[in-house]
Amino acid sequence: MFRQVPPCPLRVSCFLPCLIASRPVPPCPAASLRVPQPGLCPPRRMSDGLFLRKCREVAEDFKDIKFTEMYLDTVCLNMVQDPSQFDVLVMPNLYGDILSDLCAGLIGGLGVTPSGNIGANGVAIFESVHGTAPDIAGQDLANPTALLLSAVMMLRHMGLQETAGRIQTACFHTIRDRQVLTKDLGGNAKCSEFTAEICRRIQDLD
Repeated sequence: MFRQVPPCPLRVSCFLPCLIASRPVPPCPAASLRVPQPGLCPPRRMSDGLFLRKCREVAEDFKDIKFTEMYLDTVCLNMVQDPSQFDVLVMPNLYGDILSDLCAGLIGGLGVTPSGNIGANGVAIFESVHGTAPDIAGQDLANPTALLLSAVMMLRHMGLQETAGRIQTACFHTIRDRQVLTKDLGGNAKCSEFTAEICRRIQDLD
C-alpha cells in the first residue's frame, strides 16, 4: 500500500461479486456476466452489471491502460500472495470496505492505514481508516501513523510534496528501525513517545 506506483504500464482491476444465487432466476438485462451454471445469476447483478459496464466503457477510452475484471474472492487470494501485481483497484463501496481491511492486515493493521476521499471537483477529505477508537481514548496508546500518513496524503493533494515526503520518510524510518514502536506494532512505546520520535526524525531531515 505504501509502495510507489510505477508511471506505466498502468493496470486497472475491476471487481465483480463472488457469490452465486441458489435458485434459478431469469436473465438479467443489465449485465453480461459469465456464470458457472445456466439459470444462475450473481446477487447484486443489476447494480454491479451497471458498474462493470461503465468501467468497460471508460476503459475503451484508455487503450494504453491494461484493464482486468476479477472476482472479489480471487483478488483477495492474489492480494495476499502477491500484492505487487495490482496498481489501481476499482470497485463498489461494499467490496472496497472488505478489501481495504484485508490490505490493512497485510501492512500492520488499521493503525498504519491512511485513507482519502477525493471528489471530481477537487474537494477531498483525508482520515485514518480506524476511526476514533473510543475504547482507548485518553490512554496514550493509539498508533498515530494512520493519521500522520493521512496528513501526508492531504499535503500531496495540496501540492506540498517536499513537506509530505519528510513526514512520510520519518514515519517509515521509525517503523523500519523498530526502536520506538507502539504496542500494536510489537513495541512498548506510548503514542506520545512514538510521535516524539517521528518529530525528532523530521527535524533531523531539515
